[in-house]
Order: sequence, then structure tokens, then C-alpha cells
Amino acid sequence: MSASDLQVGALHRYFIWSLHMRDHFREMGKAQGAPPKDPEEKRLWLIRPFMYMCLWFSLLFVVVEGYRDLGLSDPAIDAMLTSPHVEVLRRFRNGALHYQRDYFDKRFRDFMSGPAMQWAHDLHTEFSRFFLRWFKEHGMQLELVEEPEV
Repeated sequence: MSASDLQVGALHRYFIWSLHMRDHFREMGKAQGAPPKDPEEKRLWLIRPFMYMCLWFSLLFVVVEGYRDLGLSDPAIDAMLTSPHVEVLRRFRNGALHYQRDYFDKRFRDFMSGPAMQWAHDLHTEFSRFFLRWFKEHGMQLELVEEPEV
């Protein structure tokens, strides 16, 4: 069974939400500047960018789930989804979207302290390419402008 344009369009919605959370995360990083030295001030300083980062990557995992559910295929994405980082991203999403007693739960630390975070960023880029190609091949022209990372 192949995915319909409407189903892929519905999945694309989650990608767009993820994209917007990524952009908010980047904007917060630019606006806030360097972290304060005081631990309590630093904790407050982290709240908004941490929120946007968690939502960005949590929504990215929703895209992974939908991509798999729809039986979509792309060589680069398929190869990336064989990585053990998929499970780290899933656990991160669960940590972000289900109450955790520990502010920096192990699921957050595992994702942010290892290579999974860069892998997820790269996966986001591959999904961007995938959706642009999908819509072009199906007669729908979209333009997503990727801003250079600072």
C-alpha cells in the first residue's frame, strides 16, 4: 500500500511544527546570549530554549513514526533509521512529553550528551529534503528556506 498525498501532507504538518520549534530554539539561543554563571539564573535562562528544543525533537520523532507507519522509503532516511539513535530519540520524546520528576531526566541527558542529538539534527535535514522532493514529484511546489546555523 502506498501513502496518499493527503497522508503525506498530514505527516508534513508534524515536520513543519518541528521546523518551527527548531527555529524558535535557534532564535532563543541568539536572543539570550551566553549562559549566566549563577546556577539558579542559568536554570531560568534554560527554560525557553530547552522547551523549544524538546518540542523540536519530540515532533521529529512523530515524523519518524508516521514515516514508518505510511511505509515511506528514502535511501538516506532509511539508513539513518537503522541507527540505535532512533531509540534514544524515542526515549527523549517520552521524557519530554510525559511528566518526569527529575528536571534533567536520564532520557534528556542521554540524548543531549551523546551523538544522538547531532544525528537527529541531520535526520531533520534529510526529512526536509524528502518532503521537498515528494511534493515536487507529486506536482506541488513548496519552498522551505533553510537558514544557516549560527
